[in-house]
Amino acid sequence: MERQKEWRWGPRHARRAAKKKKLKLLTERHMIEMRTDDPFGSGFHDWTLEALKALARRPRYGLPRVYQIGGMLSRVRAGAKLESLTEDSLRHIIAEVCDFDEIRLNHKHMDTHRILPPPCEILKSILTMDLDERKFPPLEVVASTPILGSDGKIINRPGYHRKDQLFLAPTIEIPPVPKRPTKQDVDQALALILGHYLEGFPIADDASKCHALSVALTPLVRRLVKGPTPLHLALASTPGTGKSLLMAALSQIVTGRPVEPSMLRESEDEMTKTLLAVLLAGPPYLLFDNINSADSATLAAAIASPDCTFSGRLLGSTKHITVPALACWLATGNNPKVSRELARRTVVIRLDANQERPELRTDFKIKSLLRWGTEHRADLLYASLTLCQAWVAAKMPKGRSVLGSFESWAEVIGGILDVIGMPGFLENKDELMTRDDHARGWSALVGEWWRVYQSNLVSIDDLHRSIVSNPELEVAFSETLGQGLDRSQKRRLGLELRKVQDRVFGSWRIEVSTAVIRGFPLFQLVPVSRAPARTRENEAQPQSAPASPAPARTRECPGQPRPNTEQGCPPAPARTREPDTSPGAAWERHNTRERPDQTQSHNGPASPAPARTREPGDDDESPRPGAACEEQSPLPF
Repeated sequence: MERQKEWRWGPRHARRAAKKKKLKLLTERHMIEMRTDDPFGSGFHDWTLEALKALARRPRYGLPRVYQIGGMLSRVRAGAKLESLTEDSLRHIIAEVCDFDEIRLNHKHMDTHRILPPPCEILKSILTMDLDERKFPPLEVVASTPILGSDGKIINRPGYHRKDQLFLAPTIEIPPVPKRPTKQDVDQALALILGHYLEGFPIADDASKCHALSVALTPLVRRLVKGPTPLHLALASTPGTGKSLLMAALSQIVTGRPVEPSMLRESEDEMTKTLLAVLLAGPPYLLFDNINSADSATLAAAIASPDCTFSGRLLGSTKHITVPALACWLATGNNPKVSRELARRTVVIRLDANQERPELRTDFKIKSLLRWGTEHRADLLYASLTLCQAWVAAKMPKGRSVLGSFESWAEVIGGILDVIGMPGFLENKDELMTRDDHARGWSALVGEWWRVYQSNLVSIDDLHRSIVSNPELEVAFSETLGQGLDRSQKRRLGLELRKVQDRVFGSWRIEVSTAVIRGFPLFQLVPVSRAPARTRENEAQPQSAPASPAPARTRECPGQPRPNTEQGCPPAPARTREPDTSPGAAWERHNTRERPDQTQSHNGPASPAPARTREPGDDDESPRPGAACEEQSPLPF
């Protein structure tokens, strides 16, 4: 396959395309008469509508001059870049198609004419109009390479495509892709991309290879994905492994240049401004390079937006706009700390050079990778489209792997990888979940919680005491509790318990009781098999009356045989007494641990202990079996 020379879309090609379509290029200018001395004549609103009609009737080289993307007016600049219009840029566009003639009566009652630039009032009126009133063509994607449309056909005609809301401004020409690629064509395409172009990257496993290839294929099939796309994270343990170079090399296939990185902001407001400013330009890729930690609710919401849009306040104004979020999300980092919300929205590309200083490697087939990719971009793009066309020729089967919130993307990319014979797609999707130190710490605490207290109601003091008495738990919760006093640590622990309310760790669910001790709620572990499913119907039904309490279970003393009512029955195993889970018992247990030496109040003797509930079968004179053992053996909590 011969390398194709790069070419650019210009006026000469547009005129040729317009001539083939028999489009009449209107070069005459439209004159808008503004008579200011007639109170019953036309006003600014009529002049604004005339300017809009002039823009619609006089396209530039047969293409619309202005598009609307997410409520903002934009135009396509050279290099397939999208630029939002301001008053100055809109004035320049309107001045190209029409003139404004101000007509006034002089002292001799004769009309005087003066040609004016587009008035500011008309420009502001156009910028603030509703979308339906402006009637500019909608635009979502600006592509510089041929891509697949919503019907599965390759779009290679330059210009605007209303059906896909796409503007194609190709910066390179490739040979026609075969409609039914053979297995040999697919093998050659994979050998060029993975076997030669990406050969120098230490990609760890098959799943990472599938996800790396997905970076190059996702923008090409984006119109077929009916939903959001996940974050592709290039992960390594050592700097210099090649994470940023890998993302630059893959994005260069589609865009012709390495993707420009963006900063991952800590503030949610700054993150909103950054995303809104970048997405307004309609980029095919959005990269966050060298992140240390990722815990942004704004970014997580933008990635998993069901309608693939992002809303925010425009910088420098009070206008709230909504823009398409169709970019392929990329990120790189050296073992970054990723929140659980972002980890669920991420697919991992793991690199492992197995060296202390991987930046000193010299065993590369391609010495200058980005320059080689620019020179052979046509071959790489042709190979990528061949892989996509092979999936279309196979009647676009759906992939078998599933990723929550990204089902459509998993079906499309998984189907392509299944057709071309690449295994391992989404096999490492739980890798970031296993790296979550926060979840591992809570799992350890829940295990200790169940071992000591089981299903009893416990207070925050009890859980805090369990943490500080266990060195492993104390290390795991060092960031959660902080370095403050016990009161501060208990308050922070209570806030964290509220965040994990109703969350399942292992086989238990953390639930919050309605009982309160000194303003703090009590908590309880409930086995998942016994935890009732919370539905609206269950919440709407009134609570039933509490069941009658079961007879108390006794603990057998060592060496004392268990009485049997029937002859010949083998002795049953020892049964332990279930602790009281009422709020009063938790309060009594809490006071006993806080003040062990205090046996009576300052005002008088302590109140007598409540009488034991009489159980059925007990005699008035004979003691209950195991009573002496219960008095000597304390409960385990």
